[in-house]
Amino acid sequence: MELTTAPTTLIGTSTTLTAVLTAVPARLATAQPERKIKIKETNKILITTPRQLIFNTIYLIKLIYRSISMLTLFYASSLTILALILSFLTGRQRFKTETNLGLGDDFGMLQITRAHGNLIENALFFLTLMFLLETVAEVSSVSLMVMGDIFLLARIAHAYGITRPEAKSIFRMLGTLGSIIVLSVQSIWGLIIALSWLSNNNWGF
Repeated sequence: MELTTAPTTLIGTSTTLTAVLTAVPARLATAQPERKIKIKETNKILITTPRQLIFNTIYLIKLIYRSISMLTLFYASSLTILALILSFLTGRQRFKTETNLGLGDDFGMLQITRAHGNLIENALFFLTLMFLLETVAEVSSVSLMVMGDIFLLARIAHAYGITRPEAKSIFRMLGTLGSIIVLSVQSIWGLIIALSWLSNNNWGF
């Protein structure tokens, strides 16, 4: 690819600076006439063409956007996969017991539907708080990962435990306890951060 230069003249308040861009693809540089960009201070030098400035800005926005909410996305995806597995097991149990609607008289049907329903009930609060703590409150990634891992493992343990014979299992208890602890920490932490911000910002008015 042929390389050429695209001169750009920068005009300051007391001096004129000329910067020459090198190693610019010919298809971009040759189509760009000399551009004059006015700047207010002589110590602020902007070496770019308007088109390149737009491209750089878009790239920066994409980079920032991709770095936001990645932890929430990870745990949302993981919990969704777990919910899909439980949904499949629920459907299989319905087919097995020929229960088209409701729970019927089968205890296994009750077990799997509660495993699925309980996951949805808790995951909704968890993901909402996770997203807000990650984006608005800017809680550290380490703290979010610890809470996320505990909650994910707790939900797996609960789903396994509640589907055991007679739904009696230590895994169910551990899953319930882990979920309650994480949601309690999330909600109390979020409440403290929100109240602190509101008190320092005239309660949002």
